[in-house]
Amino acid sequence: MWLQLALMRIVVPILIGSILYWQVYILHYFEDMQAGWIGATVMLIPVLIIFEIDRRVTRYFQRQVEHTGGFWQAILVPFLISLLISLLVVFAMYIPGKLWEIKNGARDTIGLFHVVSIGSEVFFMVIIANAIHQLRFLIKKWQEEAIRSANLEKENVQAKLATLTQQISPHFLFNNFNTLYGLIEQHPKGAKEYLMKLSSLYRNVLLKRNEELIPLSEEIDTLRDYIFLIKVRFGSDIQVKINLGEAAATYYIPPMSLQMLVENAIKHNRFDEDHPLLINIEQCGDQLKVENHNSLGTEQQTPSHGIGLENIRNRYQLLADRPIIINQDKYNFSVKIPLLQIVENVA
Repeated sequence: MWLQLALMRIVVPILIGSILYWQVYILHYFEDMQAGWIGATVMLIPVLIIFEIDRRVTRYFQRQVEHTGGFWQAILVPFLISLLISLLVVFAMYIPGKLWEIKNGARDTIGLFHVVSIGSEVFFMVIIANAIHQLRFLIKKWQEEAIRSANLEKENVQAKLATLTQQISPHFLFNNFNTLYGLIEQHPKGAKEYLMKLSSLYRNVLLKRNEELIPLSEEIDTLRDYIFLIKVRFGSDIQVKINLGEAAATYYIPPMSLQMLVENAIKHNRFDEDHPLLINIEQCGDQLKVENHNSLGTEQQTPSHGIGLENIRNRYQLLADRPIIINQDKYNFSVKIPLLQIVENVA
């Protein structure tokens, strides 16, 4: 921070003032080298003052623009005020000094040429100073706007993800309580075990519901618990096979994605003991394929609330802007979901 301030307030004005002085010095045919160095030092002082005047004036009007707006107020007005103040200050320094030189025997006068020459130099100095300060202001505003937009986008994504996550748990409970209701009448002992597993599974759901992504291995563990619940009711009518690659431990997916896909397969297919529903979960590179095969075809009469697949699709769009791929025919239905990796920024 202090380096930037030193650069803007001291180094740049000195550099520009030095260039201006040597230009004037060359035009005067290298007269009096000692007087030249003195003149350079004397000339740098007004340049530093001009830059500081313009910085303060420009900064004041930039703060006003944040509240009222207006192009002319942001650029033209501060430039004209900086120019007026700079001319008054420079001439207030130049005229007494020149009068003192004439009083002490210098053969010089304060004529129109001197006034126009100094005024033009001040004019160009104010243009340069104002351009630098306006550019710095624009860059700062652009950076602030970029940060603000990024924060707003992040908050928006988090809000949408929270809304989508809120849909999962009621959907999860609704379907499994229906299953539990059927077990209570048909298999009371199985209902007790089912309830214990359901409580354990729902505890995991609550712990992970605020997570945007979880390791694939954790999602698989939760899925195995869910498969146990399915087996309690359906037995061998449903068969689930899981096949993952060696690199599976490095990938992440949105929580409850696999459970919702398996639940979707059960919900929309017909199956029985002679025609079981085959669900295959297989890693294909950086994708996970969930495919179900059913020789009886899909169940057309089962109502759908559109929560499962749409929920997963929306979460992937928000998190990675990567689509899920769906393929379907009469007896097969497959969904490919992206496997994501978290890249940590190294400072």
